[in-house]
Amino acid sequence: MSLKGKIKFYRRLDVRMAFWYTITFLTTILIIFGFLDYRFQHNLLKEIDRMLIDETHEIINQILKHPLSIKEKLKSQEEIVAKRRYYPIAFQVFDHQLNLIYTCSKLPGFIFPKPSLDEKNFIIPVLKKSVKGSRKNLPFRLHTYFYREGSKLKYVVQVATELKIMRKSVENFRENLMVAFVVAFLFGSVGGWILSRKNLKPIDTLTEAIKRINANQLNERLPIQGIDDELDRLALTVNEMIERVEEYLKKLTQFTADAAHELRTPITALKGETEVLLSRKRSSEEYQEALINNLERLDYLTRLINNLLLLSQADEGKASLEFKTINLTNLLRELQEAFFLVAEQKKINL
Repeated sequence: MSLKGKIKFYRRLDVRMAFWYTITFLTTILIIFGFLDYRFQHNLLKEIDRMLIDETHEIINQILKHPLSIKEKLKSQEEIVAKRRYYPIAFQVFDHQLNLIYTCSKLPGFIFPKPSLDEKNFIIPVLKKSVKGSRKNLPFRLHTYFYREGSKLKYVVQVATELKIMRKSVENFRENLMVAFVVAFLFGSVGGWILSRKNLKPIDTLTEAIKRINANQLNERLPIQGIDDELDRLALTVNEMIERVEEYLKKLTQFTADAAHELRTPITALKGETEVLLSRKRSSEEYQEALINNLERLDYLTRLINNLLLLSQADEGKASLEFKTINLTNLLRELQEAFFLVAEQKKINL
């Protein structure tokens, strides 16, 4: 069974990466869609405000051009705006004392609020606001314009239109955004999965390469893609570690072989001398001499084992070696004494 098969599906790295890819992508899409929705409503509202301002200016122009026949001209203006198919207009005009001069209220469910002569109205010539109608809470947009000549208030004009068309446009736009969101979710999920699998493919390659490396195949190395990314640096680090392990195992093998060779020689001599000693009856002096020789060889083995242990500690950096000059003549004499009986038995002249 593969390693992936042993890991629970929701714990797999590619599944988690695909999940976070998708979440990040969808979060970005939601932010963009929210911004688009806001900008769409804002731009529609700006266009409606621009239309209401134009209508207000047209009404003011009619009043200023024909001050003696205001109602007739406003009646004509009412007939003009009544022919509109979209964004029907309602308006009313007051004098400087807020006495109603003319009203055209043909927006079902809408009632004009009475304007107020607050001090701020003398600073802000046009008040813009959205209001709710009395029927089904239909939204309306209302402009209240304070026309002054110098610092003296002359007329107050209120112009309103319904926002039903705008609301339908916004609803249609949101429906399109919802469809786009579903499509983005599908593509984001599939794309996140593909990206996660593509990004994790080098890790699978490294995993398979590591599986092939063992004590008998330390010559294997992890592949390097050559793009100097995090995975390449990881592979280089692991390869350097494998080289150190390989070098250590070579030293260990060499040390084992050397230790076996160094131990085999005195043990062979000890065994050979004992066999010679037991080959026939000998005097107590000869036995005593043989035991003394064996004890010397055992001391030699003890020193040899201690030396091997010191070498092992030196390889690990736990001890330092001190090199000394030795006398080869004494060393050869000790070897002659160690193998004298074995050589005598085999009729070898030392």
